[in-house]
Amino acid sequence: MRQKTPGVRQSILEVAAALFAERGYAGTNLRDITNSLGMSRPGLYYHFPSKEKLLEALVEEITFSGQERSETIVHDAGASPRARLHQLVASSLQWMLEHGQLFRALAGSENDLPADLRTKHDDSKRAVLKSYIEVIEEGILTGHFRPVDATVVAFGIIGMCNWTAWWFKADGRRSLDAVKEELAEAAVRTVLRVDAHRTRSESLADAFRILREDISHLERLSSE
Repeated sequence: MRQKTPGVRQSILEVAAALFAERGYAGTNLRDITNSLGMSRPGLYYHFPSKEKLLEALVEEITFSGQERSETIVHDAGASPRARLHQLVASSLQWMLEHGQLFRALAGSENDLPADLRTKHDDSKRAVLKSYIEVIEEGILTGHFRPVDATVVAFGIIGMCNWTAWWFKADGRRSLDAVKEELAEAAVRTVLRVDAHRTRSESLADAFRILREDISHLERLSSE
């Protein structure tokens, strides 16, 4: 029995994703995929016996693997909240900037997911969101981050990462690594306390502003 080749499987997935992104899942059939690949139908069926299996592979490649990466980072107790948030964003962007086409294909095909797979897909996305929220909330409690609504900020950061699938060009003026680092730093700066590295020589007005900000956050927590 011949073994399935990971490289061939990935090539099929990339081509199928390009067609899904261009024509939609419903508008793409297996013949379109085999024609684009120059592959026989039996060759395609050997790796993916149905179009639904291709969609399932996209969910595994994108959503499930994203959850695994996020949970590994968030549970790294040896890293500070700032370092973990930076790594969460950088890890997400590394994948997104390399495989944006896969993400666009799945984003346009979510309504075509079978009910059970859609449930797992949604649960996995919520788990990723939870990882961001946990790191941000820990950063607030330890004084690394400003008092913010962690859920709102987490949604914003994830949305920023996801949107790169539509605008980033590998042959553009900024390299993948440059874009990844700049956006990861931008994400951290959205929550980083402005007084995180201040000396005690700052003005009294600044000290009162920071104190009022912290008291406001404590009042909000106590009312929840």
